[in-house]
Amino acid sequence: MVSTLRLCLNLNTQVKNAVNLIPQLLAFLPLLVYTVVVINDFATSHIGEGISPSHTIVLLLVNSVFWLLVLALTTHCFIVWRKLDDVWREYGAKAYEDNRGIA
Repeated sequence: MVSTLRLCLNLNTQVKNAVNLIPQLLAFLPLLVYTVVVINDFATSHIGEGISPSHTIVLLLVNSVFWLLVLALTTHCFIVWRKLDDVWREYGAKAYEDNRGIA
């Protein structure tokens, strides 16, 4: 009975952690979209080279730099979001403990 309860509580915690992670994964959507754009640009670069090789090289370099910037910003946002969740989790636990005797 006790082990079943522990298993249910453990699963409940894992589900909560997964649900809390889903909104944070939204931060990666711009990176995903821009990755598809950059891959397409590289895949079709032979067309651009036929029109203007120098402009194609500049475009691919600028796209690569912007992709790195989007990656850095996405990673930074994700890390900050996780830290904010940790702060709120600590505050919530403290507030719960402080108000437990009142109810």
